[in-house]
Amino acid sequence: MKVLVILAFVATASVYARERIVGGEIAKNNEFPSIVSLQKSSFGGLLWSHICGGILISSNYVLTAAHCVDGSSASTLRVLLGRNDLNNNNEANAQRINIAQVTMHEGYNSNADGFPNDVAVLRLSSTANLVPGFVEVSELSPDNTYAGETAVLAGWGKLAGSESTTSSKLYRLDIPVISNDACTQAWGANYIMETHICVHDDGRESGACNGDSGGPMYCSNGSGGYYVCGVTSWGQNGCPGTTPSVYGRVSKFASWIRANTDL
Repeated sequence: MKVLVILAFVATASVYARERIVGGEIAKNNEFPSIVSLQKSSFGGLLWSHICGGILISSNYVLTAAHCVDGSSASTLRVLLGRNDLNNNNEANAQRINIAQVTMHEGYNSNADGFPNDVAVLRLSSTANLVPGFVEVSELSPDNTYAGETAVLAGWGKLAGSESTTSSKLYRLDIPVISNDACTQAWGANYIMETHICVHDDGRESGACNGDSGGPMYCSNGSGGYYVCGVTSWGQNGCPGTTPSVYGRVSKFASWIRANTDL
């Protein structure tokens, strides 16, 4: 993946795909029943490792980031549903499902500024067993800026930029959504597009990073539940949390998602 140099207020920083939740706390059991761990096999399928997050959007499809699956064949991928602790094999209602088909957005370009159209959908090889409170689908967000509202991030990524491994436990973080204008001021006009949505908490080192890629940004649906409003995409190298984390804005991809799934 090409290293992009930041042109705005952090001229020496670099942009990388996201790997962790920084400044968060361990999620409650089954707090986010639509999140999945996207895993890739090695050694002929003897070892499976968490590479990204994803969001179950129907019993047959998962939404994730295109950069998570770029260059990977479906036969090397699976998802793990219904589990908070990836190392706990005794969690009830956990499901492992292989991937039958990978569809990346045709406009995704890993060499372009801002990683445009960084979304993909994965068709499951078998139907997920929806278990209320454990494995549920997440509804796509309607068109809304959400600026000034509080979003929730979730993922199994690193807890600090200096760490070499991702977290086995699911973490969550409440964080303000900022306007695209504010995000553009931080990153530069070449990097932020209308298909992006950004979060940032001034004065607090917090946000997403490597291993959280492809996972959800949840926004309130106004009725005590959540929409999936963002797909974790990219941010600052080293994940210091001092600049905005950038996500694919789900509402801008809703038509594409529906055209490529059973929604």
